Amino acid sequence: MKKFLFACGMLLGAVNCWGQSILEVTNFQVDPSIAESPWDMTGYSRTRNLISDAITKDVTVTKEVEDTLIRLIASSEGQEKSEIRVWAEFSDGGRAQFKLAYVNILGGEYGYSYAAGTGVDGNGNRVPDSPVEFSRRFSFRGDTGKKAVEAAARFGSDIEIPLNCETVDTQCDVVEGDIHCTSTSLIC
Repeated sequence: MKKFLFACGMLLGAVNCWGQSILEVTNFQVDPSIAESPWDMTGYSRTRNLISDAITKDVTVTKEVEDTLIRLIASSEGQEKSEIRVWAEFSDGGRAQFKLAYVNILGGEYGYSYAAGTGVDGNGNRVPDSPVEFSRRFSFRGDTGKKAVEAAARFGSDIEIPLNCETVDTQCDVVEGDIHCTSTSLIC
């Protein structure tokens, strides 16, 4: 096992040298006490770090990642071209990817970081990572817009999205750093 970890460390290096090809290794169910939706990560790096730590401690994920690393090391292809990612699944039906960021060759530990731009909520909305990324159309059902309102507030913007509707289409734009949203197509 120590040879494997040393080989992994040499393969991974200090920086993520996996390259462009993405290997989606496994899924991880996020505990709702950490986050219920990818929206809970928007503007809040602490939540991303808590999810990353939880993935790191999951024995099943670790086994899947180790098996994948062994296959990559054994193959002559993929060693320099592959980035290992884990899907984090949320209780709202949303998903986001976390990528293998480092391997501690001495302690046999793995670390993950959020793969920017991969958060999608249970309604299929791409979840913004920054205020600028709010400039788009969103579709919400029930009270799912509440998470978007909370995320915008973390960026200092006060937006309103009607809640408890069957469907709400919302167009958001960023004007001088402030997020402005207009809801249309209301079915309440």
